[in-house]
Amino acid sequence: MILQLITILVLNLFANPFSVEIETIRPTQFSIGKKEALKKIKKIEKLYAKGKLSKYLEKKTAPAIKGPENHLWIIDRHHTSYAILNSDIPSAYKRIQVRVIHDWSNLERKEFQAKMIKNNFVYLKDTDFRPIAFNKLPRHIADLVDNPLRSIASRALDEKCYKKTDTPYQQFYWAEHFYNMGTPNKLVELSEVLPLCHIREARELPGFIK
Repeated sequence: MILQLITILVLNLFANPFSVEIETIRPTQFSIGKKEALKKIKKIEKLYAKGKLSKYLEKKTAPAIKGPENHLWIIDRHHTSYAILNSDIPSAYKRIQVRVIHDWSNLERKEFQAKMIKNNFVYLKDTDFRPIAFNKLPRHIADLVDNPLRSIASRALDEKCYKKTDTPYQQFYWAEHFYNMGTPNKLVELSEVLPLCHIREARELPGFIK
């Protein structure tokens, strides 16, 4: 895992980012936390009103894998992409910077999917954290569904319940942990999950704090 993260960071330094329409990119997860996305939507709309949106978006580069048929699969920035797409801003701004960290466009589809899974570049769980097949991933960012515990995991991170790391899908792992510890995936208070951050069962999670 450490070698994988170092590779991603190095490739990110040397690959040239470019802008693409949000509707053309492929997600590598089934869901997002829509409460978290809503906060980003409000922020984006405020920045646009102040004429500061372009500068903000320049910093939101999404690492991507180029797959068969030259589709771009982002492995981060799903919430940002969803928020840009659903913000009340001109369509010309509904784009995101991507940086290709691996070009696997020469692979057959099954080989590509297997390599994505092997390298932990996909999170194949539904909103109840049950395994799903690769072909069950949404085809477009607009099709991502809501996972309330993903929003809770983001709020827990803000409360320093655990540390931010470069591990892809880190907050999903924490959301899944909360779910496995008996937290229902529906309306839930942040106070219910904070004690679950420091228990024995969480020790192997990325960003664990004793």
